[in-house]
Parts: sequence; structure tokens; C-alpha cells
Amino acid sequence: MAWGVKSDGVPSARSRLFGRDAEIGEVRELIADGARLVTITGAGGIGKTRVAMEVCRKVSGQVSFIELSGTDDAGLPGALVRALVPGAASGLDPVRSIADALTGEPHVVVLDTFEHLLASVELLDELLEACPDLQLLVTSRARLRLSGEHVVPVGALPTGADQAAVAMFYQRARAVGGLRPAEPDDDGQATVAALCELLGGSPLAIELASARTIMFTPAAMLAALQSGGQSQLRMLAGGSAAGRHRDMRSTVAWSYLLLEEPARRLLRRLAVFPGSFDLDAAAAVAVPANPGEVPAGSDQGAAVLDDLVDLVDWHLVEPVAGPPEAPRFRLLDTLREFGAEQLRAGGELTATQDSFLHWSMDFAGRAIPGADSPAERLWLDRIEHELPSLRAALSLLLERADAARGVRLAEAIGPFWANRGPMSEGRRWLSAFLELDQRDPVLSGRARAAAQAWSVRFAVDEGVLDLEALAAARDVLAAEPGADADWLRATEHLAYGLTMRGELDAADELTTAGIERATLNDLPYWRCIFLQRRALSAHRHSQSALAVRYAQETVLAAEAIGFQRIVARAEQIIAHERAAELGPEGAKLALLANLRAHEAAGDLRGVVSTMASLGGATISTDIPAAARWLADGLEAGTAIGYWHGEAYCVVAAIVLLVRARRSLDAVRLDNAIQPYLPTLRASLPPAHYASYRAAVESARGRLDPAELDQAATELVGRWPVIRDFTAAIARSLAAPAETASAETAAPATRRRGPRSNPELTERELEVLAAIAAGQTNPQIAAALYLSPKTVMHHSASVYRKLGVRGRAEAVALAYRTGLLQDTRPAGG
Repeated sequence: MAWGVKSDGVPSARSRLFGRDAEIGEVRELIADGARLVTITGAGGIGKTRVAMEVCRKVSGQVSFIELSGTDDAGLPGALVRALVPGAASGLDPVRSIADALTGEPHVVVLDTFEHLLASVELLDELLEACPDLQLLVTSRARLRLSGEHVVPVGALPTGADQAAVAMFYQRARAVGGLRPAEPDDDGQATVAALCELLGGSPLAIELASARTIMFTPAAMLAALQSGGQSQLRMLAGGSAAGRHRDMRSTVAWSYLLLEEPARRLLRRLAVFPGSFDLDAAAAVAVPANPGEVPAGSDQGAAVLDDLVDLVDWHLVEPVAGPPEAPRFRLLDTLREFGAEQLRAGGELTATQDSFLHWSMDFAGRAIPGADSPAERLWLDRIEHELPSLRAALSLLLERADAARGVRLAEAIGPFWANRGPMSEGRRWLSAFLELDQRDPVLSGRARAAAQAWSVRFAVDEGVLDLEALAAARDVLAAEPGADADWLRATEHLAYGLTMRGELDAADELTTAGIERATLNDLPYWRCIFLQRRALSAHRHSQSALAVRYAQETVLAAEAIGFQRIVARAEQIIAHERAAELGPEGAKLALLANLRAHEAAGDLRGVVSTMASLGGATISTDIPAAARWLADGLEAGTAIGYWHGEAYCVVAAIVLLVRARRSLDAVRLDNAIQPYLPTLRASLPPAHYASYRAAVESARGRLDPAELDQAATELVGRWPVIRDFTAAIARSLAAPAETASAETAAPATRRRGPRSNPELTERELEVLAAIAAGQTNPQIAAALYLSPKTVMHHSASVYRKLGVRGRAEAVALAYRTGLLQDTRPAGG
């Protein structure tokens, strides 16, 4: 658009702008449509001024740019008059003077850095009233809250490997002489993307970090910041700008000092949350841990809400994804670090930590019965949202040697670890608090027994089957009045452990006792759990008809109370028992439906075991597809620490290798897992184990003596070596899956399973579909049970194969060429 008659004071840009086309376009459109007051808001260093500068260069008419960081409320009228009415006589009414000077022609006035002048917003109101041709474009960390105001927020730069934040980092790093290679590799891009994500996508933080590349590699910076070995505020210092943008600490301090004290106090206290938090959590840390210290008659909840709204307005706290009924918020790492500094400086840290622990234990008190109910999925989701904070609370309790509260909190998280992992984390925390109690006994017999029961359960999940401590804990709980749920849990854990040891009759006795006690005490949640275990035991006994009957009874009981995890697990047993009747295709479809049911129930253990089952069910009909399921199962099992699930995938992979005529690899793997065979034999149905052994023996028969010797001497190592070797083989066998037959589900909504395409692999299609749905790399990783780094590699491969530069081009091409079915609404 043509340049106007005059443009006063617009600063010149010295560097390239990244990722702000949308915001610039939105502001330009508002100005062109005649909006009288447009406020560009955002956190310090996010790029508000730069957006305003770019808008100024692209609007028609007269433009004046007034920088106000050094102006106070008293000096604002004079500063405006000097900028807009040069040579005006002193002593005149500023509004009248400006109105007379601007009458008759459109004029856009940019007021840059207005957040410290919010007490003077009435002056802007008067100017807009007196000057009908005036349009104000304001940059401020907080909105003005004036009638007719149009707010355009400027947020973080997108941090994907092919997106603006990473591009900016590379450009700025090269400008200072760092990162000399012209083309970064995929690993380097993934590292820089992770670093930019850690920096919150803030252009100022990225600018400051990129300047450090003359001394540190991005990988070194990322490692230092992730480990806590380096402070973000210290790392992000030494910039060339003056004043509030000199470094991140100055930028944050500028906003902090402009807040009212109640909002400052809340910001400081919110720094104890390492993750996101909801309104209840914010209110809990905003007040003393002792309710008696709260002034009588004060409405703390309403006050906290008002202060939190102010912090969101100032972009010091940002909303994040969460349940619609419970909004969640977070502080960026730099703000959290600054808040913690202020807590320590003001002597408030211990009191705030006390409030934080009070909230944590209150949450635990609600989560324990909540997770022991048909609302289990809801509570597992809640625990997942709070997990970073709960981990911080565990660390603080361990630091304070508080075993009593530590085991209570770990007990609350137990169902999450058991169903979603990592199981090893639960075992570590419980072991640490139980060791504290050994040195200085403070736990009640019931608390100690409950903690020991959970600890042994997690050990069983890792393949350690020493059950004596669990049996002793169950005996203690049997004598405790009112400990029905604790006793039932210990009984279920022990039955599970005995089943994994192959002691099915002893496990059956415990299962029967569990059903009887749960029924007697009207505990339908626990009754369903033991009914499912009864069906599973019949399956392990190879009693097919009985297993189906028991599983169907379990489904009816679980559906009656809405317990979807147990419904899914019982239906998995039915699918296994009816596999021969259904045939290969029918069995696969039943297991695919079961996989979706496990996902819907939030049961990651079930997801892993069903992936292993899908791999086994498709070996005879589709080797690449079977390999893909087993590779995915291994990756998902590793992510949650579910050893048995990993082991089932390895056993199925050995059978797959035999089927694929790779006898040497099959025998090599079988030799490697010999130390684990007793456990596997005990936990597999006899027919499954016999089929596996028969396949291995047939492979051995194909090898000559030299090959048998070779298989006996290779692949020596611990379980992770075996698992990773199996995963690599499965991935290699899965490569032809790109030509496998397609599933009927729409690509844009599918999550896994074989699909045909002449260019992209099935996994690459899944990643492309998720990109098309607008998911970020971390969201894709969580949905597909991959690591973010793996998602990054898949994305780069997709872009390379399609010959595109990034997400938008890839999605557009995919819809045009039919790689993805276009399910978007018309005009979308």
C-alpha cells in the first residue's frame, strides 16, 4: 500500500521478522476498517513493537510513532503534544491542541509501550472523543479496557522444526557468528526446536539464546537448561538492547513492578508450580497453609480470580489446554524462576511451599477414592494434568524427610503409574520413602503395608517376582479395621504377581476371596476388577469356554457402573478366545476395536498388550503389518515401563522372524531371552507358549552347526539390548507396509494400523494426518506413543518426499493429491 503524506518517528528495522504475518494482517485490516483503538498485547519481548512498526509501513495516511517507555503519567500529555503538535505553546489544553492539529485528515498514532501508563487511559478516551479522524494503535503488555478497544494478542512463535522460532534462531545465530554449517541436519533441528519450546517461543529469549552459540552448541544449552544446571535468567542475559529488553530478567521485572501488590504476591506464589495449575490450585497457594491465618470474612477465591485475570491480561500467566470445565494456566520457565527468586528474597519460600504441600495432600485425599471408582479415567486424567506438580511435591517431601505424607501422595499417584507408567517411577518414590521410614519409623502399620503393596506391584510390572513382602503387607491390612480397599488392592496385586509366576491356583484363591469381599462390602469397582482377573485366569488355564463366560459376566458388571477400562480388558480376552472362530481378518478387526476401547479408557497397559496381540494375530497374513504393530508395542511399552508388554512383543517377534524365514535372527533372539523364559512361560497361556517353542525349534532345524554357534554367541546383554534389537528388526520388516492394503478409516482421523500409499510409509501418513489436524509435535508424539524426536524425523521425511518446505505446504499438497481425505468443512 502506498506510503502516506508523512510518517513521524517510525523506527527502522535492523533484522528480519519471523512468524508475524497473521498478526500484522489482522491489525492492518482493523485499521483499514476504521477501528479507532487497536491494542497489540503480549508478554515482554514477544514482538509487539515490531508488529506495530511493520503495520506502520503498510498503512496509508499519516502515521506518527511515539515511544513512551521513558514517559510517566504526569508527562504523558506533554509528550503527546510535543510529538503531534510541534511548536505548540505551553499551558494550552493538550486534548484541544491535539484535536485542532489533527482535524481534517486521517491520522494513525502509534503509542508504543503503554503498559506503565494505564492510569492515564482516560486521556486516550478524551482524545478519541475529540478527534474523529484519529486512530490509535497501542502496544501494551496489558489491554486498556476502554470501550471500543480491539485487542490483538501476539503470542509465542511456533516452535516446530520447520517453523518460525527455529528459523529465527538459526538466522540470529549465524548473524553473530555461531552455527556455521549452512544446512542443519534433522537432529540439529530437533534440538533447536526443543530449545525454542523450552524458551516459550519468545523472540527475545530466542535472540538472547542464539547469541550464546558463539560459546555453546544448542545441544549444550538445552541440556544445561533441562537439567537445571543453568538458570534461564542467567543464560538469557547480555543482550545489546537497552533498558527493559536488555535481558529476560529486566523484561520480567518491568512487568512485575507495574502490578499491584496482590497480583505480585500471587505471581510469586504460583512459581511453586512446575507445570500447569487450575483455579483451585492457584487459590490454595495464594493463602497460608493454615486456614486460621486467613482474615475472617475475606473472599479469598474471588480475590485470587481477580488477580489471576490481571496476570493473564499482562501475559505473565497463560491459559493452556485442559478440561473445559476446569481451565488451566501456567508460568513460563523464566517467570517461574523470577517468581522463585522473589519468594526467596522476601522470605516467603517456606510458607509458600507449605501451602503447596497442603494443596498436594488435599488433592491426594480426593484422588485415592476417586481413582478407586468408575470415575477412574477422570481421575487418571486429573493426575496426569497435575503430575509435574505432584512430582515436585514428592521431591519436597523427600527433602523434608516426610515419609508419612510422601507415601500417601505416592499412593494417590499409584493407579496412574500402574495404568499409564512409568512403573519404575512409582517404585523409586515408594522405595525412597520406605527407606526413610526404616531409619526413623513414623508410618502406621496400615500406611507401611499399603506402600509396600504398591512397591511390589510395580516391581512385578518390571519383571521382578519376589512377592513375600506383598503377602506380609496383605496380612497386615487384613487385620486393619476399615481397610477394605487397601486389602482388596493388595490382594489384587498379589494375585497378579502369582499369575505372573505361574501359580494360577493360588492366584485363583485370592481372586475368589476378592470377589466375595468386594460383593459383601458393596464395592462394585473392586468386584469388577476381580471378575476380570477371574476371566484372565481361565484364559491362562486354556479354559476357553469358561474364559469367555467369565469375561462376558465382567463386561455386564463393568458396563453397569461405567467402568470402561475393565470392559476393554474383558473384551480383549473374548477376542483372543474367539480368534479361531473369527478367522484372521475377524480377529484383527476385533482387536482393532479393542485397541480403540483401551485408548478411549486411557489404559496404556491395555494399548501395549493389544498391540502385541495385533502383531501376533497378523503374522500369518501380513508380515509387514505385524512387524509394525510389534514395533509400536515395544515403543509404547518402553515409554510406560511395562516389561511384560515388551516381552510379549519380543516373543511374537521371534515367531514373526520364523515366518519371515529369518531363522538366524529368530534363534539369536530366543537364545538371548533364555533367562526370561521361566517368567514368560508362567504368564502365557500354554497353547501360546507351545506354539512359540514349536516355531523356534523349526527355525533351529533350518540352521547349520556354524549358524547355531553364531546365534549362541551374539546378542549378549541386558533386556534393553534385546528389546532395542527386536524393535530394529521389526522396523525393518515393517518397511514394506507402505504397500500393504488400506484400512477403511479416514486418514485424517486414523491413529495407527497399516495403510497403503506408494510414497509415504504408514507411520508417515499418520504423522501427516495429525499435522493436518493442527496437532503440535508433542501432541502427535503423545497420540502415537512416539518420542518428539521420532515425530520430528517422520515430519522431515514427509516434507522431503513431498518436496515441500513445511507443514502448510505438506497439508495443502496432501489434500490436493488425495493422500489425505478432505474431511474439512466447506471453505475451511
